[in-house]
Amino acid sequence: MINENEKNEFLSTMRTLVSVTPLYIPFNCGNVRKLVLNNEFIYLWQDAKGDACYCFTLLEKEFFTTSIAKLGSVLTGHFGCEIEVINNEKEHIKKLISATNSLNKSLTDNEQYKFYNDTSQSNQFPSERKDFDVINIDMLGNQLVTIQPPDLVPYSHQKHPLHNQEKLYMSSVQLATYSMESHINTLYIKINELPVVHNMAYRPIMKQAFCRDEKGLSCRNKFIPTEFMITPSFNYDLNNSYILMFIFFMAKKDVIKTLQILKWLFLSFSWLNKASFALVLYSNNDTYMKLFYEEIIEPLFNSKQCEKIENSNLDKKSLSTLLHEKIIYNFDNITDTTILNEPAKELTNRLIHKNQWKLNGKNLTTVGNILITSTTNYIPMIAKDVPSIVVNVDSAIDNFCNEYNIKPHKYEISKLIKHDFNNFVSILKSLDISSIFDLSGYGSYDVCANVLDGDIDPLEVFDKIIRDMDIVPFEAAIKTEKDEKLAEEIRNNFNKNRVDKNHLLDYFRILFRNGIDKTNRALIADLKKFYSKTDEPFENEKTHVRDGRAYYFL
Repeated sequence: MINENEKNEFLSTMRTLVSVTPLYIPFNCGNVRKLVLNNEFIYLWQDAKGDACYCFTLLEKEFFTTSIAKLGSVLTGHFGCEIEVINNEKEHIKKLISATNSLNKSLTDNEQYKFYNDTSQSNQFPSERKDFDVINIDMLGNQLVTIQPPDLVPYSHQKHPLHNQEKLYMSSVQLATYSMESHINTLYIKINELPVVHNMAYRPIMKQAFCRDEKGLSCRNKFIPTEFMITPSFNYDLNNSYILMFIFFMAKKDVIKTLQILKWLFLSFSWLNKASFALVLYSNNDTYMKLFYEEIIEPLFNSKQCEKIENSNLDKKSLSTLLHEKIIYNFDNITDTTILNEPAKELTNRLIHKNQWKLNGKNLTTVGNILITSTTNYIPMIAKDVPSIVVNVDSAIDNFCNEYNIKPHKYEISKLIKHDFNNFVSILKSLDISSIFDLSGYGSYDVCANVLDGDIDPLEVFDKIIRDMDIVPFEAAIKTEKDEKLAEEIRNNFNKNRVDKNHLLDYFRILFRNGIDKTNRALIADLKKFYSKTDEPFENEKTHVRDGRAYYFL
């Protein structure tokens, strides 16, 4: 169980680092046309060819392209409402004026028709005749002809080439009204309001989906944010954060080391900034480190943009793909002393200090942050001249589990982490940047006296690994079937606290491939001369023979 004084000291320190008014800036859409339809977002832009592009979320790389002419019908079909694409606001106003004039003319024509119709009927039939007299007309020869006047029919009901004019005028009004309403209800997308996106670039630090490049041209950011990056800071509960205490326990309840881990996380997540140092975690058990990477780092940064790199993919071809446009590099159990024909530490330094470089004929963008995890003390990727925060991680997770009364099982711990995730993210977003930068801190890994870094002579490293019976470096460095058989042999002998004398050079070459010693006897001589106080390596007084084979006891 945790000592209450330790917990209170840590939480008190954390309270001094949080800001009342956080400066966190959420990842936003940037320079793009954003529409909201049916509670759904749509982002619109043009590419350099003049085609229309659109997407429905900033959390995915996928987007769609169509011609400007087809954009309206495509969006109308998707959203189920009328959408029309026009050139500019001037065209929109012209359409509005045309629809308005058409409606006004229809209404005027209809009124004029009514007035004319009413006036015509009034002139022709001043009064209604109920009875008509017979008219006798005196024709030639004084013959009387009787004429019966015809029945009078109203003008509006007479047959006419245009049939029923009143109905026609009313239909014209209805059509103009419908046209006006349709215009009002149509969503118009103006082409000149769609920014022209000239290219794509990986720019996490810009914190915008559409930003400006070095030339001032609009570009689409290839970095894809997570859901936690696009929301502002919310209220948080510092006293009851599982993840905060998880990191505290992982760092063996060392307040300074815990704050250094949080500093790396803050720079990596809250500012999407490239830290000027690597975070190095090592332990003889990987439980804490795997949970930290899989349950915290990957959800924070998007697992597709985090790359786990091992000894098996350190060649040029693999690295030219794995290192390009990633936000987190996790180098796990790297024991190769040489990477890309240079000391392994040079790769770390290059990734820290260079954002662009060329490898295997490919221009790489390397703006990600470095997390080195190791279950062995041998970490050749760091050295005195490699800025690093190095943390010796607790090998047993039982103390943390006892604190929260759960079983020491990764799935139980995972539930706690998921439950606290939004709260922890708000804590990260609320950290005060000036206080974070004031934290002391990196490049001082020399306090970890048991770390075997890239500056240490390979012979000394080999001597220490054999004495510690550390099988991890050998297993991590396996490249051939012969290596695999030798590693199995080493493991079996370590279980019996011994090492095979006659195969020492073979073991050495698994780790370092080539060395100054050309023979097994020469290697033994150097191990005795430089690192043993006895007549034999590893403080042995003599060689021990078992079943006809010679061993050194450990």
